[in-house]
Amino acid sequence: MTTDFEPANDRSTALRHLLMFLIILIGCILFGALINLLVMQMLGLDTGSKLSAGQLRVSLLILHTSSFLLPALLFCWLYFREQTFRFLQVRLSIPLVWTLLSLLMLFLLTPVIQYSYELNQQIPLPSWMTNMESDANATLRQLLKMDDIGVLLANLFLIAVLPALGEELLFRGIVQQYGYKLLKRPELSVWFTAFLFSAIHFQFEGFIPRFLLGLFLGYLFYWTNNLLLPILLHFVNNAGMILVAYSMPEQIEAMEDQVIPDIPVYVVAFSILLMIPIVRYFQQVRKG
Repeated sequence: MTTDFEPANDRSTALRHLLMFLIILIGCILFGALINLLVMQMLGLDTGSKLSAGQLRVSLLILHTSSFLLPALLFCWLYFREQTFRFLQVRLSIPLVWTLLSLLMLFLLTPVIQYSYELNQQIPLPSWMTNMESDANATLRQLLKMDDIGVLLANLFLIAVLPALGEELLFRGIVQQYGYKLLKRPELSVWFTAFLFSAIHFQFEGFIPRFLLGLFLGYLFYWTNNLLLPILLHFVNNAGMILVAYSMPEQIEAMEDQVIPDIPVYVVAFSILLMIPIVRYFQQVRKG
């Protein structure tokens, strides 16, 4: 077991750790799929049944917990035990200026991410990919129909809190940190982790925007060495979508396959121009 709070002391140890992590990940995914199947059967549903919104939320809770949060926690318990927070670099104190600048960067990045979704849709994809995308969008529209505050809170937990914790622990906390050791150049690990982060969702028309979000979260972690900041920004990004859907339900009803509105190119260009000096200022503030 390691005790110095780095992913490993050498590449061979890092590879052994990652192999164990992969075994744990696959085991947890299979376990989650089994539990989900049993729960659906208990609800009287078979594999071909169409799930209600409530049943979708139960399934989402089981599958997301078993695929992201559980394997990350099991791996950290196996190798780091009571030093898990130090290994993951979760520091409960974040300088206020870091938080404010990060929120501003996310705000400016949002039009770029949305515009990249439009570009991503222009890429020709095989029919099985587009069918998967249509099914995913239909599921999202079903989940985002919120009739009362209780459903809103449930969605905030399932679509904002749970992914922010599980996905950041797994991708940035574990994969990206081990990538620092294996790939030698930290920036390569940031990009590789962002690629995995986007690919694992199997939503191909949204690959580029999710990749850009992964890059942003990865660089935040790399710059600050504090996993709590990307967790917070991940939550804000997802929660913002949920709150917009709750406050403007008519837009959800009007959606077809596109779940993100069109963004003028001049807005994207303006956002990028503003983003550059803010990133540089963030770098200066971070260094002290």
